[in-house]
Amino acid sequence: MVTRRLSARGAFAWQLTHGGLRSDEFDENNFLLFDRVLRDNYQHVAGGVAYAFPRVDVFVGYIAYVGGTDTHAGRAFTMGVSLPFER
Repeated sequence: MVTRRLSARGAFAWQLTHGGLRSDEFDENNFLLFDRVLRDNYQHVAGGVAYAFPRVDVFVGYIAYVGGTDTHAGRAFTMGVSLPFER
């Protein structure tokens, strides 16, 4: 928490798969199993900020691919609004 209304966050995510098939080991016989048996290893970093207005929160976030094998490389920028449930 930076202030009562402004918050910041960061994250590091990684996955190390033991076993599975590399992306170049698939053929027509096992292609339907691709997502379940892929040997997907990755590292991602992320960060974001949120600001709390009296009746709504506004947030932005960013996540980026740092490294890995047989995974999706890329980045994403997100933003949104959060409304609380109140009586």
